[in-house]
Amino acid sequence: MSDVTVYARTQIIEVNEMGSTVAVVNAGPPGPSGPGGSLTAEQAVDAVAAALVPGTEIEITYDDPAGEITIAHKPDEVIHDWDVDGWTPFDTVLINDDTPTGTPGTQTLSVVSRRGRITNTGTQGSMRIVYPRDDTVWMDSEITTLCYGGNVFNNSGTNPALPQGGHFHRGYYDDDGFYRAIMVNNNIFLSDVNVINANVWNHDPVEAALNPADGLDLGPAGAQKNYNDDFLGRRVRITGANRFVFIGSVNEFQVTPGNHDLAVGSMVTVDPLLDSTFAQSTPAAVLGVSEGMVQMQDAEAGSAVTSKYENGWITPSSIHGQKYWPYWLKSRLIGSKLWVKAWRYNAREPDWADTRAVFTADFAAANNPAPDALYPDEAGHCGLIGAHIRNSRWFDYGMFQARKL
Repeated sequence: MSDVTVYARTQIIEVNEMGSTVAVVNAGPPGPSGPGGSLTAEQAVDAVAAALVPGTEIEITYDDPAGEITIAHKPDEVIHDWDVDGWTPFDTVLINDDTPTGTPGTQTLSVVSRRGRITNTGTQGSMRIVYPRDDTVWMDSEITTLCYGGNVFNNSGTNPALPQGGHFHRGYYDDDGFYRAIMVNNNIFLSDVNVINANVWNHDPVEAALNPADGLDLGPAGAQKNYNDDFLGRRVRITGANRFVFIGSVNEFQVTPGNHDLAVGSMVTVDPLLDSTFAQSTPAAVLGVSEGMVQMQDAEAGSAVTSKYENGWITPSSIHGQKYWPYWLKSRLIGSKLWVKAWRYNAREPDWADTRAVFTADFAAANNPAPDALYPDEAGHCGLIGAHIRNSRWFDYGMFQARKL
């Protein structure tokens, strides 16, 4: 019988017997591990019959010269562990480079405090890179990402140099050499990171060859949502307050326990609902912080106050990033329709029917010719985004979970 080449890390769609030859039809080109070996048709039939359901992702390895076939189902879900896996399971795809002026960007990958970190050392902020995750080649998928966000190059004015992060569905190289994917990420233009975008990105190799900065094509269809402060703003609820005098007056607030991510030096405002003497309307630095407690210098140098019930909010005052990050970002892609939701890090996940949290986009009309980006209509990777990071700034990710739908 004739031999048939079986590639590892590919999605097998169907198996047809054509006379004495078995044809294995792949969803795309060979995966990163390359050819898995040349098997006889009989061996391929036996392996496929033992484990294959059409549409199932498997990995076939062939032990030559022993002639043994190992066949394993690919996972339907990936929960990434930064401490264990680092960035090794992620590939790198450049969407577009920085502009020719200034120092070109270079993104470096690291793990810091159990978070995946992307850092860029260039002085320009136009570079966009996506990071496809192994074992996530699916047509329909759901992704959950904890976006810790990053530090901002220019944290003032209405148009700072915001880093851009998020995740993507269905990323793959098409036959024309374009890389296509559906992105879910924070906005960066004339807004803050509480605006979430959903759109199609394509890497255009033709334009990139002429100017590396022009490698991005954006799709004509998409959606976005502006999440208000009451829903996504990273506020801390005050449950009690007292004031003591020690080298000045210090306001001490009892707060709802949870990972509010405040630190000494964080700029915040205080809005008590009962005792206005504890108010801090002008942004001021946190003096001390621990689980369930936040301390601040009392600007009015008031007298001591014993512990009392209070109700109000401590709100990060940085106009960019700190006010919202970290937050959860979750999306589902089924066919041409995308559902997206975002919510506070220490809040309960909202239901898909909650219109405060959820917005949708339908890319059915997005398959237009260039210059618009083409909608990816084949199985592809899930992964993470690193974009608009500059001047040694960074973007951090916590949990990354992807599953096949």
